Amino acid sequence: MGEREEAINIAKLYLNIFKGKFRYNLFSLKNVEQSRWWSSFMKTASFFSNKKEWDAYEYISFIFETYDKPLPFILLYQKNWIAFLEHKESRTKNNDLYIAKSILETLKEIKNWTEKNNYDNIAIYEFFCDSRNYLFLKRGKYSPYFLSISRSFLKKYFELPTEERQEIISEQDLMVKRITVKNNKKISNKLKQIMGDEYVG
Repeated sequence: MGEREEAINIAKLYLNIFKGKFRYNLFSLKNVEQSRWWSSFMKTASFFSNKKEWDAYEYISFIFETYDKPLPFILLYQKNWIAFLEHKESRTKNNDLYIAKSILETLKEIKNWTEKNNYDNIAIYEFFCDSRNYLFLKRGKYSPYFLSISRSFLKKYFELPTEERQEIISEQDLMVKRITVKNNKKISNKLKQIMGDEYVG
């Protein structure tokens, strides 16, 4: 398939998902090549369709899961392609075990800290407010998958200045990690049981 044909395919897939979510057409497929969005579809096809990992439907679906209302130019960002590759890789069986173990290890450490500091209930927010734990957080010690689905951590995260948030983990990475956990039904259902309202799915 040539780039023009792939661009038309991308436009069609994008429009199908967009219309399914928002109940109106952003453009007409009949004259998409004359629309303001055509260059975005062509550039996306040019940048990524020759990659071995390319799957137009998977990539566009991922973009709609990551962003609330993505316009077509979002498709051609390199950072989104890299996030998609990471998401795709993390869905393999070997990584399923890694994700589950990393989340549970972080949760266990927080529970132990909670008990040592005499809290009645698990104190996730307080854990990340602790200066020593916060230093380890900035060094990347704790599971980014846990961080992405913890309501208390996210509360703490969005209280921080933008520069400090970026030092810990980007909002984009948090979104990707949360989608990865959410899309793994086995892990997601188990975490709902273990974490209750603390789990952001």
